[in-house]
Amino acid sequence: MRRWPRDRIARGQLPVAPKPHDQVLEACRERQAWWAGDPDLLVDYYRGGSTGYDDVSKARTRSRTRRTRRAWDAWWGKTPSTLHPPRKLHVPVAADIGRIAASTLLSEPVTFRAAEGDKAAQQLVDDILNVDDVYSRMLVGAEAASMLSGVYGRVVWDKDVDDHTWIDYVDADRAIPEFRWGRLTGCTFWTELDHDLGDNVVLRHVEYYGKGRIEHSLYMGSRDNIGRQKPLTEHPDTQHLAEHLSDGTIVSLGVDELAVEYFPNMRPNPQWRNEPALRHLGRSDLTIDVIRLLDAMDETWSSWMRDLELGKGRMFASQEILTSLGAGKGSAFDLDQTIFSPIGTATKDGEAVSLLEAQQFDIRVDEHQRTFEGLLRQAISRVGYSPITFGLQDEVAATATEVDAKERDTNATRSAKIRLWSGLSRLATTQLRIDAHLFGGTAPAEPIEVEWPDTHQESPRAVADTVNILAQAKAASTETRVRMVNPDWDDKQVEAEVARIQDEDTAPISIMGPGESDFGADAPTDENDDDPMDELADDDEAKDAVPTPDSPAK
Repeated sequence: MRRWPRDRIARGQLPVAPKPHDQVLEACRERQAWWAGDPDLLVDYYRGGSTGYDDVSKARTRSRTRRTRRAWDAWWGKTPSTLHPPRKLHVPVAADIGRIAASTLLSEPVTFRAAEGDKAAQQLVDDILNVDDVYSRMLVGAEAASMLSGVYGRVVWDKDVDDHTWIDYVDADRAIPEFRWGRLTGCTFWTELDHDLGDNVVLRHVEYYGKGRIEHSLYMGSRDNIGRQKPLTEHPDTQHLAEHLSDGTIVSLGVDELAVEYFPNMRPNPQWRNEPALRHLGRSDLTIDVIRLLDAMDETWSSWMRDLELGKGRMFASQEILTSLGAGKGSAFDLDQTIFSPIGTATKDGEAVSLLEAQQFDIRVDEHQRTFEGLLRQAISRVGYSPITFGLQDEVAATATEVDAKERDTNATRSAKIRLWSGLSRLATTQLRIDAHLFGGTAPAEPIEVEWPDTHQESPRAVADTVNILAQAKAASTETRVRMVNPDWDDKQVEAEVARIQDEDTAPISIMGPGESDFGADAPTDENDDDPMDELADDDEAKDAVPTPDSPAK
């Protein structure tokens, strides 16, 4: 492997992630704790412990996070100084950001299309790419990209699982990329394997993706080091690879392209702009300043909940009116004891009196709510979303146009992320070409196109009004209007609908009104029946027979 020289591997001196990529793993550990939303992970991380899933020892974690722990000592990293410390609560805003980021980017499934007229390629696209499983994997990858700064999509296959290839998405803390002029030229992935060799031993399946090939290897090491290379046959999860690899470790893809793409969450990342090997990586939604806001939100929420505890109503009662439970056992009262607090003997004008007094403490609801909402708005603005996306807008927009206006920041962020996913077209094309090489079939000659759906869908009434206006203004053809009403139809369905509309518009209509065929045959008549039309004719003849001043008498 390029990233792990064999001489250093043999001496057991090479870490899992070589510098400077260890910074990426360290940053991902912190983001993972917030993404998971487990208070124990947050406390453990900021007090110098291990998050329970990393590949670096506790000692190295303490060394790397010493400065960070000092900055966070005010809240999650602070050691309790009392026997009964206040309860710390976590609000899962970070997880909400990741969920909304993914659902906003992929509001509807994307559509893959082959070149126009290539029916064989389109059929392959529909069978492999335009399926629910592809959309589900993209949704998971988009959320991981939001939380961890980016995600890698790679072409994989397993003939025991599926008859075609598919795209597997790998998180940012399980890959070591290689960039040249901002373009990905190679990438190393590793996966930890199950074993029964002890807790201190780690087996890793390492895969290097280069142009036209994939290199597989197996390493046995520790949490700190990659360890020594072992034959692939020594673990059941990799032994089947040895049967299909040329040269023992390399598999040929049958194409010259790279079977992996990197999808950054956002760019640029100012944190690593001076690191040549890291400057092309994406920027997480959980940047340092956003994490500080999240920490302040947790502190505010915990203070709010503590106010609820302190604000419980209390009854202060003199000791003598409570029921004694015995020496050293305190006192009781016949009513609900949980609301009573015993006090010593009260005095009034120098004389002892019994006291029974109620007290209700204030709960600072408005102060806490305004503080929390202000912090939340700042965090939402920092990650590039509109308040209405998180339900912070008082008024509700009624139409898609109003929603677009109120979610301007959200729509702009989504458009930017779609452009950063432009490599999906290249990866889909490479996947189909590899699939044709491995499983047979026709490889696409032209690149696969990716169509992203709109964020908001117009209501049927709004679409009908738009189509009607275009028809009256003669500003759009029948085919265009049909496609507007049915955007998910293919060309055949559109052509058939246009033909039906044209047939209806060109149906012959008699200018003389309905004929006999419209009402069936004439009903039989009776010779003795008088025809009403005959009576009208007789009346006309009678009028003609009446003499007028201007006409001669007959």
